[in-house]
Amino acid sequence: MKAKVEKWYPLTAGILVSLILLTLEFRYSFQLPLTIKDVLTAMTSISSIIVAFLAAVQAILFTINQEQVIKNLKQAGVYKKLINYLMDAIHWSIFLAVISSAGLILDFSVPQKWYSYAFCAWGFILTTSILSCYRIIMLFNKILRSLI
Repeated sequence: MKAKVEKWYPLTAGILVSLILLTLEFRYSFQLPLTIKDVLTAMTSISSIIVAFLAAVQAILFTINQEQVIKNLKQAGVYKKLINYLMDAIHWSIFLAVISSAGLILDFSVPQKWYSYAFCAWGFILTTSILSCYRIIMLFNKILRSLI
């Protein structure tokens, strides 16, 4: 994947998803289902697990700092990018967990107009978080395949 595309596609896709959700809101004026709290609960749990997993990956990378694989990654100029992308995925996943948790205190039985706009913002965060995690998985996949 080209460097600029690789760097920016999580944010770009997040913006695109939020714009699609906004368009749907203006066109069809959708209302959030009451089961949205179940989705928010699940996303809080899933994103928290992802944060823990990615933090463990980061800790492992730091402990094997002197291994030949890490030295090769540093010489190839990939290690810094790997760490940056890993931190991006952690930050977006934390943000998703926090925003999803905050959404749990809202009363969706009384519809508010701003709920659908908040849902569009949540769609941006969700998409960006998922794609940031996907990006780091694909980068690790590329590294592992190069070792074969």
